[in-house]
Amino acid sequence: MANIDIAAINNTANDMKPELRELVLYTILNTFSNLTKVPGSIKTDVKLDEFSLGDVFGSYTESIVARMAANQLGEFKRRVLTVRQGLAVISQSKVKMLDTYIAEMEDYTLTTEKPPLADWMLIRFVKAALRNMKDLPWRGIFNSGGANPMDVADGYLKIITDEITAGNISTANGNLYTTTAGAAYTENNIGTELYAQWLKLSPETRSAGAVMYVPFHLQEMYKEWILNTYSNISSGDFAVNTLDKTNGKCKLIWEDAMGTVSRVVVTTNDNLMYGLNSATGSLGDVRAFEPEANPLLIGLIAANHIGFQIFSIDKAVFVVNQLT
Repeated sequence: MANIDIAAINNTANDMKPELRELVLYTILNTFSNLTKVPGSIKTDVKLDEFSLGDVFGSYTESIVARMAANQLGEFKRRVLTVRQGLAVISQSKVKMLDTYIAEMEDYTLTTEKPPLADWMLIRFVKAALRNMKDLPWRGIFNSGGANPMDVADGYLKIITDEITAGNISTANGNLYTTTAGAAYTENNIGTELYAQWLKLSPETRSAGAVMYVPFHLQEMYKEWILNTYSNISSGDFAVNTLDKTNGKCKLIWEDAMGTVSRVVVTTNDNLMYGLNSATGSLGDVRAFEPEANPLLIGLIAANHIGFQIFSIDKAVFVVNQLT
């Protein structure tokens, strides 16, 4: 049996840092393409401060003292992006690792360059870790003792649920939309309900444009609503990239990471934020080791810091429905 040299793997990992980070960056930017990254590197909680002013412009003859008193230097609203640490780790038999590598290499053609063992192992590991992170922004629920990928950090659905429980998202606050008679979505009402939710945003936000995050499983239902509503549209495949009657101002994001819920979020395109532990969105340096000094096993490990938050839940820029 060929030997897998731990030191050689780590030397390769050092040499491949640029390639691995490029792979991570490309994957993250595609997976989280409809979200906004907090600038720079994060390892601790990030304070997201929203600063708003009242009416600052008025008649020249108005009392300056009165204007200053009315504005009171503006208002700060602080939300915190809580940062958690994630860990990717595997432990595998060296024999099985080699057998899998050899089997996969047999599928390569003579004209295709076969990756060295170390490269193959590292890329395979990083891709697996990134695949596990795909649903985390939406379905994550932090569990300090959990071993599931969704245990790493709270995602947007959990954040929204907590804000509803705390009363910060509510009908009274104008950022919670209740469907007509509290009804679930059907092919007869979904388009009407989504449009009514869109109208809850401020005119300024709607004029500038916004995005609506809709669970992917509702897409076919929405298409059926379109067909039921407009007789001039054929039943063939057609795109539903913007919300009907919004003149293209409301982009529809059919998000499979939201799972089977019926929660719909409409907001500005930069309001859902995430943070990672490096400016390039790195998973962290990958290291190889022998678990418990067992020469028959090989382990790979990488750590990162990650977190999610909604920058503003003000009704002008953020409205969520009541369906779960």
